[in-house]
Amino acid sequence: MPERFPPSLREKYIQKLKSSGLSLKEAKKLGCQLLTAEQTHKLGHKKVPCFKLPYFDLNGKQTKFYRIRYLEGTRKGLMKQTDAKDQRYDQPAKTTTEIYFPPLMKMLWAEYAKAEAPLIITEGELKAACATKNGYPAIGLGGVWCFCSRKNGIPLLPVLSTFEYTGRKVYIIFDSDAATNPQVAAAENALCQELLKLKAEPFIVRLPALGGQKTGLDDYLVQKSDGEFRALLEEAEPFKLSAELHRLNEEVIYIENPSLILRYADNYKMSVATFKNEVYADRTFIDFRGERPKTVKTAEEWIRWPGRAKANKFVYEPGQPKLIEGKFINMWQGLPYEPKKGDITPWNTLMEYVFKEDKAARKWFEQWCAYPLQNLGAKLFTAVVMWSVKTGTGKTLIGHTLQRLYGRDNSILIRKRDLTSGNNSFAENKQFALGEEITGDERRSLVDDLKTLITNEELRINIKYVPEYTIRSCINYYFTSNNPDAFFLDEADRRFFVQEIVGDPLEKSFYTQEFDPWYKSDDIAALLYYFMNIDLSGFDPRDHAPMTRAKEEMIEHSRSVLSNWVHKLRTNPSSVLRVNDKEITAKLWTTEDLLTIFDPEGKSRVGVRGMSVELKRNGFEKANGGMGCRTTKGQTRLWIVGDSRPLRGLTGGELGKLYDEERKAMTKEPKYAK
Repeated sequence: MPERFPPSLREKYIQKLKSSGLSLKEAKKLGCQLLTAEQTHKLGHKKVPCFKLPYFDLNGKQTKFYRIRYLEGTRKGLMKQTDAKDQRYDQPAKTTTEIYFPPLMKMLWAEYAKAEAPLIITEGELKAACATKNGYPAIGLGGVWCFCSRKNGIPLLPVLSTFEYTGRKVYIIFDSDAATNPQVAAAENALCQELLKLKAEPFIVRLPALGGQKTGLDDYLVQKSDGEFRALLEEAEPFKLSAELHRLNEEVIYIENPSLILRYADNYKMSVATFKNEVYADRTFIDFRGERPKTVKTAEEWIRWPGRAKANKFVYEPGQPKLIEGKFINMWQGLPYEPKKGDITPWNTLMEYVFKEDKAARKWFEQWCAYPLQNLGAKLFTAVVMWSVKTGTGKTLIGHTLQRLYGRDNSILIRKRDLTSGNNSFAENKQFALGEEITGDERRSLVDDLKTLITNEELRINIKYVPEYTIRSCINYYFTSNNPDAFFLDEADRRFFVQEIVGDPLEKSFYTQEFDPWYKSDDIAALLYYFMNIDLSGFDPRDHAPMTRAKEEMIEHSRSVLSNWVHKLRTNPSSVLRVNDKEITAKLWTTEDLLTIFDPEGKSRVGVRGMSVELKRNGFEKANGGMGCRTTKGQTRLWIVGDSRPLRGLTGGELGKLYDEERKAMTKEPKYAK
């Protein structure tokens, strides 16, 4: 190995070979060549160190085609914050992939092609080399579909057609996650169908996920014995006997927990009974596996079939791969755009109009937008309420813009009925919800339920005819309204950020000719770049929403007459504790006393219980720790109005005496005295 390579790079190369069961000596036979980042870049690839894998023809002569295997991560800058995976392999631009024939056999592949011996087809050059080295001649595909050229309508590459297949056993061995990837299943089935046409005997071999991790053929051969691998081949079922069952693996997967069937095309969930007896009840095939052929129902047979596609459970983990730990199906569909630096003038114009000079509010809102994009799957403990009396201001347009960044699969538009129906299935597998035009008659109970939705990190989903199941909640909420009392907010609210859009809308041409075309085009990727680059310093996803003037007003509008009176009692007692326009300075009060001040004529429907609840809600403290105090009226519980600190050390008897003294001083006020 040339000494010009840094020791760390050389070590990465050696370890990669070792993980595939290959040595430096064998890599030399394969023609592998280690390249620095600069050398790789000169070949027209990413500026990342790699090793080059040349391809060979059937006679062992190098062709002009090659692929490279990167040795370091290829994601740079903001791409590291997205769901994009590191690119591991690359090939020269505008080249057609060839078949990889590892030159590690004593005979030439041209000779082996005409032999009757078994053949393995796998995905990846190193996997094919590892198997061939271990005495299992294998050819490698650059990708699961690289046996054909779908673009040119070629179902099987010509070089593969030169093999003698009649009666030959051909084992298709892709990675362990093949059974849970419908695209891989489709490729397997298509390849097997082509092999059947050539009179081969194809088998699909399923590798187990060793250690719960995705396992390739090289991983299996390195970790398992030769006997275990031979047993795996012997247990494989001929494809032609179960072709219809394999085809069903392209369409559906069985989820063990809960017991249900998931259809890939539309993520439709159905019970096993619905799958067998209704949706797929009409499918049948001739089963030749028994003593005599018989017609069987495909769905029923698939459920019993060991080779059916299955997973332990499904999850929703944004940014994670489709299959997690070899057993969890990830329902996340990916973001529709990759961040790309560009013009976001329309967004800035709208933000300047919405927030005016309130830079702090805009900063918090944009951090709120950016956080779950920079931290995919993050659950914010706050929701945004954007409201304006006038229509056409752009408050809903902001929501639609954020929806575009997440895509249809990860966002949803909800209405008031979705919040009041008691069914939270709308939040399943979503990252963003736009609640449009929330009206001003929302009950306190609804807001309490919504706070639970905002903060709950798990959702219990109940779909008709499907077993209940729990899934992680990643959804964050943005609401719009034309009403100043859109939500019933109290003084202690921590969950809602409220912004009022004040003034006339911007010129109509801005919305229709500038913003609308911009956010509906691929230029929206520039906004994703902007959010990915926002500094999140000081933003805590679990912290309280900041208080704004608009929120203070919404809280004010939310108060009932009683709530407003008690609020004033707490913040400015002298404004309400008055009789005949004379201020009452007493500190100790019974609930009945305060109710008499609030409603001296007894005309309201407020009772002692309602007054007591409102006092508690507003944080009033009871004297003597809530225990009774002995007064001339007997043992009674007293509320403290004003500064409670001077009264905290007094006994119940002392507090009762103070209360009596205060009442005696108040008897001169005829409207209060009884």
